[in-house]
Amino acid sequence: MKRKYISLLILVFMAVTAFSQELTVQTGHTFKIMKLKFNPSGTILGSVGGNNLVLWDIVSSKQLMTLSGHAETVNDFDYHPNGKYIATVSDDKTLRIWEFPTGDTIKVVDLPDQVKSVAFSADGNTIYCGSKFVYKITDYTTENPTLLPISKKSRDYYTAVATTNQSDMVAFGGGRDYKTILIDNKTGKITKYALQSQTLKFDKNDEFVFYAGKNGKTGKMLVGHPVSLRNFRMPASRRWNSYQGVDMNEKYFASGNRNDFIYVYDRKSGKKIHALRGHFGDVNAVAIDPSGKYLAASGRDRIITLWNIESGELAKTLMGSADRVNSISFTYDGNGMYMAYENGTYKLWSFKGLGNIVYNSAPAFSELDKLSG
Repeated sequence: MKRKYISLLILVFMAVTAFSQELTVQTGHTFKIMKLKFNPSGTILGSVGGNNLVLWDIVSSKQLMTLSGHAETVNDFDYHPNGKYIATVSDDKTLRIWEFPTGDTIKVVDLPDQVKSVAFSADGNTIYCGSKFVYKITDYTTENPTLLPISKKSRDYYTAVATTNQSDMVAFGGGRDYKTILIDNKTGKITKYALQSQTLKFDKNDEFVFYAGKNGKTGKMLVGHPVSLRNFRMPASRRWNSYQGVDMNEKYFASGNRNDFIYVYDRKSGKKIHALRGHFGDVNAVAIDPSGKYLAASGRDRIITLWNIESGELAKTLMGSADRVNSISFTYDGNGMYMAYENGTYKLWSFKGLGNIVYNSAPAFSELDKLSG
């Protein structure tokens, strides 16, 4: 019996060793990871979990540093456009500015309430923070930063803040407020949209703002015009169904939802192309790969699905996840995929061709059979 046990351990070790060069597991958090974000050059990956922000070198897959200093949960972070600063916001009612690559805290800005969202302006001279108010913060590296509220007080919190990629505009919304506001800082024009947004994202040319909100509603708005151009509502059976994650490229808009479905829309026509179902429970995150060919999704069921976004066919189901997946993101070359897990780890899955998955650790023997078969 003992000999069989030793043989089993050797087999497991060989399985791990065979694939270890292609997949790295990172464990830089003691709490679940809630967000992943690349820096502007695509060389650094940041992960937020608990009170810390961990930065990883995606080439070497090594942890660069852990930015610690917040007393409570870090809710969001953003990179300065040229990468020299990183901003983090937290429930401890502070905005922290970190210098990169030293990792030094160069400024702590106190705010009146918990801070839920943050974004740098396109030129990097301004930081926007979503809290009970949306604050415009300038001179943030000086001894006396300028803190200016630019919104009315929210009934909840402004959980969504987005800035344009080229011009000087900011959009914000979230919480229980059924309004999304867009401000053009150059002209002073304020545009109000009568809709609730939990997620906001500008397209790369700053022509449209895409949003996703509660009750299964998403759409796009023409920048500077108060009428929503497209409104999509999912055929959900319960009013509380809402989008958990969204992503888009020049052709598609994809969204995950609490009713097990992933919806794919044509961005130009607004037509719903696919209603994809491959999960049991909430779909927490979706990501379109850089080539625009594949759509990945993850859910509470700890399964990652990979879809052909054009045909809507399920290409591969990835199982054996250690915990619930909260966020996913493709690598820039499309040859790998990052997953952030609720147990405080993230994984880089490397695949050659469609669906050839390399495991980071010895999977169950049923999964080894799949690999060998």
